[in-house]
Amino acid sequence: MFCQGLLRQGVTRTAAVGFGTVALGHFASTPSPSEEILWASGSLKSDTLSSSIPSPAFRYNFSSKTLMENSTTNPVDDDMVASPEMDLELSVSIENDQQNHPNHSPSDDKITLVYDFIIVGHGNAGQSASQTLQEKCPGAKIAVVDPLRVSKGRNKKVRHFRDTVTSFDPSTKSIQLLNDTNTRIQYKHGILLATGARGAPPPLELFEDSALSRVLELRPTELVNNTKRPMMAPETVREAVARAAAKGAKIAILGSGWEALDLALVADQQGRKKPSICFASQGPVWNTLPNYLSTALRRKLNKRDIDVQDRSYVRYVADIKHVRSRKIELHTARTYDLLDTRRILLDLLVLSPDSFGAKGTAALPTTEVPETLKESSNGRPWYKTWSQISRSSPLAPSPVVCFEDDGRIAVNTELSVASKIYAAGGCAKYPNSTTGNSTIAGEGSLGGSEAGRIAALNMSRNFPGSFGFTSSPTNTNDEAHSFAAYCIPVWRSDVLSYPTGTENGISALSSIGVQALCVGNCDSERQGTRGFWWTNSSAQRRMTRLIEEEEEMEGEASSARLVRRTTRRRMKKFGIVNPLYGIGVVYYLDNYGRIQGIMTWGLPFSDTEGGEINPALLDRLKYLLTTNAGVSSLDAEENHQIMNLALGKATQQLIALAVTGRSAQTTRVSHGLDGPIEGFSMPLYRYTEVGTLKNNTVNVLKRKDGDGLGILGENLYARDDLTLETIKSEAQDDHHPSNIPVTMYPITVVPFQVEEAYGSKAASLDSLAELNRFLAVQKSWETNENRARPGKEDPIWLRPGDERKNTSRKQMIIDAYRQIMFPHRS
Repeated sequence: MFCQGLLRQGVTRTAAVGFGTVALGHFASTPSPSEEILWASGSLKSDTLSSSIPSPAFRYNFSSKTLMENSTTNPVDDDMVASPEMDLELSVSIENDQQNHPNHSPSDDKITLVYDFIIVGHGNAGQSASQTLQEKCPGAKIAVVDPLRVSKGRNKKVRHFRDTVTSFDPSTKSIQLLNDTNTRIQYKHGILLATGARGAPPPLELFEDSALSRVLELRPTELVNNTKRPMMAPETVREAVARAAAKGAKIAILGSGWEALDLALVADQQGRKKPSICFASQGPVWNTLPNYLSTALRRKLNKRDIDVQDRSYVRYVADIKHVRSRKIELHTARTYDLLDTRRILLDLLVLSPDSFGAKGTAALPTTEVPETLKESSNGRPWYKTWSQISRSSPLAPSPVVCFEDDGRIAVNTELSVASKIYAAGGCAKYPNSTTGNSTIAGEGSLGGSEAGRIAALNMSRNFPGSFGFTSSPTNTNDEAHSFAAYCIPVWRSDVLSYPTGTENGISALSSIGVQALCVGNCDSERQGTRGFWWTNSSAQRRMTRLIEEEEEMEGEASSARLVRRTTRRRMKKFGIVNPLYGIGVVYYLDNYGRIQGIMTWGLPFSDTEGGEINPALLDRLKYLLTTNAGVSSLDAEENHQIMNLALGKATQQLIALAVTGRSAQTTRVSHGLDGPIEGFSMPLYRYTEVGTLKNNTVNVLKRKDGDGLGILGENLYARDDLTLETIKSEAQDDHHPSNIPVTMYPITVVPFQVEEAYGSKAASLDSLAELNRFLAVQKSWETNENRARPGKEDPIWLRPGDERKNTSRKQMIIDAYRQIMFPHRS
């Protein structure tokens, strides 16, 4: 991972979030300013939770200085202390010999820790890879580097470093950490990069500095060294939201995805005050759900008195003094009318933008700000991709190649980047021959875990066996494993998308009747949808009756009353108690009528909440995707009726598999799905068209000033632009300010805004040069922020200049005409 981690267990961290009248340790209606709530970073005690979750300290007056003083500088293993039993190969490497290098000093000595494998990131992919390597290579020594999470295992050959990787040198097979600069970690047989993906970083110019102490990010986008707000793991943020809500805090969630919706429901279940959820899209989960289903979800949230601020940009976040406590004030504006504004008083603000698919980025924050921009950084991080981090020298190309649009690492189907370098999870993309596109190498709890397992199996191929040499050709470890066999992504609503430290992290979505299983690419913005629904209560009662009949046939109940009780308990486990909108199946089709994704809604897909997915149902869903429901692309494009009939029969089979757990005869005798009288009634067919070209470009980040001739295949991957920056900084004259670089094409005409503001004196050469250098600095920081923004981000912020997007082309022409013809009136 990329953010500096929490402190090791046993050390109290005194940074935090002020909640005004809310105390997380205890609650008082009118607390004094001196009251503070401290959470030990070791274990967070809770009456409702049996596990220990690392958490930060919370206090009213946040102090970044206190945070830095109490932070650890030498990362250690949280599960064990290094002992002789670990038998680590520890070597002191003297890189500059005293005899050969007269300028050698003791500070140049670095301690090199040698491991068999290194795993960077301990999320879904990292944890799965660690478990697989321990099973396949019992004698391997593994180093896990993650700043936010600790290893839960007790294997003495696995050591956890709670730190951040600042540099990676593939030539020496070593990485450098942020805190312990004198220690270098080296690997023998492989390294796995599994740092995940995150949303766009929030624009700091929209925040008041004193308000940042009460702002949390579900997926951190900054280093603790460069920020004034605490950085925590997603599961810790979710726990903090629940505890703050239980103490009466007013909480707002920014984001429109499933994770933001889960946080809002957690705050609603645990809190005394109703939370708010704010986003600029038309409805919750707008990019996945059809518009009618998103509207039904919004109505459900309104019935629970959750404040849903849709189509609202965040204009500014201020810090105010309210009564005898401090609060933050959230200023929003409607997307269709920026003059329609609103203010909300909050105790805690949680940033949870959607980071799935194209809305995520793998760029990492670093402290290596260019020398020419350090004085103007103002604590802002400098974002880099793994291709820029893994360079041995400024002039040497990196073997790690990243995509330009989202910074994800380019891997093959074996999740290999280069020799003994692997990447898995949300930070990597591989060529998918099924879709013809580059696909993310595993997202969420299912895809990420599978990607980590595949990468670990391939990493273990070069590990020496019991006789001291690599595996023989007959050994199964020597076989290459391809992730292409698991290329179809699967998402389930009952499990959180990030690890929680427990066996099953159950989400809160089922509390509002959300029970969904998505297979494939379910994108309602760029694809058309065809849904088959049973929305009335009689259809849902028939679903219950089918389950009761199955219980009676299996002989699990001795009486009708016991059958009903068993059925209710089983349906509660299934999570289909009063499903939202109804029961149905939604198919996502592209412009050519090909099925790209399938979503089941309100149907059971596992025996228990968080349990194993029904294999027959999952295989059938994947079969329909690969075969296009038995309809050729030509027939699907020309005759929609043929496709509708095929999808109707496919829906019958899916419901039969979901309800009975077996492939039954889909006839009127079985469940009557095709009959208007017996069994199920006729389904409600709902159709949404494929999004237009205009909708396909909504919220898409257009990266300007790109080099190249526009030839197909250009600008696909991130460039090693640091080489030019290094040469330019070395050739820069000394008389220029160090924080303002000289641009190549200086301004020779005074802008009329400057002339109106400062008069004729603005035409001096010195003022033009100063303005020219200032604009160059702003351009450099804008380019840096765009590097950390995904290609299509979750719309939340009203960034500087975004207000022009709401101006029509006709109005822009009128304004330009008036500005030219009547400059004295503008």
